[in-house]
Amino acid sequence: MFWIYYWLKFEPTMGKSLMKNTFISGLFILMLSAECSCQNNRIPPQSTVTEGDTTFNIGNYLINPSKKLISVGREFGEGEVGTMFGYFPDESINFDKTSLIILGKDVLWKEYLPPGVDFNSLKYIGKKDNQIIYKDNNYIYWDIPFSNTAKNSSPDKKIPISGFVCINNYIYEDKFGALYFLNTYTNNGKLELTKIVNLTNLDKSTLKHLQGQYYADKNGLYALGVHYFGAQGDYKNFSQQLKFIQLEYANGKRIKPIITRNYLVYNKSVYAQNYSVEKLKIDTDKMVEFPWSYAQNIYFITDGSNLYENRNSSYYEKDWNKNNDYANDFFKSGVNILKIFPHKVAFAQNSDLNTLYFKNAVRGKTGFSDKNGILIKTDEGYYYANGGRPHVKPQKIDNIIIYNYALKKNEPFDDSQFLGITAKMYAYKGLVFFDDIPLKEINGPHHFKLLISNGIKTNFLINDDMLIAIGNIGGYQSEMINGSQKIVFEKMMKRGIDASKLKVINENLLVDDNNFYSCNRGELSVIPIKKLGLDIKVLVEEQIN
Repeated sequence: MFWIYYWLKFEPTMGKSLMKNTFISGLFILMLSAECSCQNNRIPPQSTVTEGDTTFNIGNYLINPSKKLISVGREFGEGEVGTMFGYFPDESINFDKTSLIILGKDVLWKEYLPPGVDFNSLKYIGKKDNQIIYKDNNYIYWDIPFSNTAKNSSPDKKIPISGFVCINNYIYEDKFGALYFLNTYTNNGKLELTKIVNLTNLDKSTLKHLQGQYYADKNGLYALGVHYFGAQGDYKNFSQQLKFIQLEYANGKRIKPIITRNYLVYNKSVYAQNYSVEKLKIDTDKMVEFPWSYAQNIYFITDGSNLYENRNSSYYEKDWNKNNDYANDFFKSGVNILKIFPHKVAFAQNSDLNTLYFKNAVRGKTGFSDKNGILIKTDEGYYYANGGRPHVKPQKIDNIIIYNYALKKNEPFDDSQFLGITAKMYAYKGLVFFDDIPLKEINGPHHFKLLISNGIKTNFLINDDMLIAIGNIGGYQSEMINGSQKIVFEKMMKRGIDASKLKVINENLLVDDNNFYSCNRGELSVIPIKKLGLDIKVLVEEQIN
């Protein structure tokens, strides 16, 4: 792990580009961490923008350097009209003395930090729920440091660390040589430094935080400070005293964990992100994770023989998982799953339930109904789970029909030509589709690189000189071209970009020597750093290497 931070008023010290050199042939591969609705019609309740002014939008702020004005976006009520969104000048920010601070995914200002913070030694640790965790040489802080909250910052939301040696952001050593870890899962909801006991095999120089209660060093994987070992809520697994457990042994091998939002993989073992230690009995070579019911925020993880559900919390095995609920008779049948298609790609069916039509296929005016569900490809063919509803077993599909825009007619679906991009986007035969409508600007094969930085999957793609932002897409403009509807995507593209100089800050924000590139408000915003006229400090999360 190492810290990456730099002042943008000077020469960046991040070193070489953080973009993973992943070359994707064919059309391209795109991964999107989240789709957010964006407000394209924001109403400024005060005159923060006038004609001729140059304003820049970054995060939730409008910056007007000529007026030395910074406005913050927020919702407000307007009588019976309802809730609207506008930008309000923040008079607590002194434009000439402030610094723009980017802490991971969050953008804020120097004035928002609690009094007494040592700005020069500031480092970003991470987030817990909606609270940012950060530190200086004297304290670890956790708070929501946005407008006006710093003035009311609770004094007990900080941990003194000046008497400790900082091994890394999560590990500290006292004057007696005892090790402590930053405990973010305490009973009282506060953060604290908790002493590590009963683990004699720890190597402090390589001990790193992975996720939740999981840590790893050169010797293996550990759970630090847990009350449960096994399913949370099962009190036979509960310990009043905190447990410190070595879960896996490295046995001299260099093992790089794979960390996702909901679980981590260490060697061939899978552990759920949870307050307890929950090891999932699952084959990592066959494992696949996918949303089962988007409306209910239900996710499945399965290898075709074992199944776990994550309903707004974490994966763990409960009694229902031992019964044949939630289509278990399919996902526990030993099925060999080859692909799960993007869950927001829409289909249609008529009375022939063995045939499924992509939404863009030409179909009769009557007899068809739209379907929203999950298409699954196995070694025995296709299955479709309509709506992804509980207790609905996926049904066998013999034929899939899609529209060929070049031939202007329906044809049998060719999976070898299909590439899932996001929940709503896919590529097929040289075209890219959003909401099952092709994009105007992308035709034919392209060669793009997916920008990835230390595991951060960004919402950006680039080829030799073109940057494409696909994120925060709310509404869109379309045109009729040669009798077909096409989505206009020009606002999400920028040509003349040197990919070698791009550095990833978070999934929606990039930077090079001269500009920020922000995926914001339904377009790709290019923000010249010099024109902002501000001190800018960028702090990213400590990464695993």
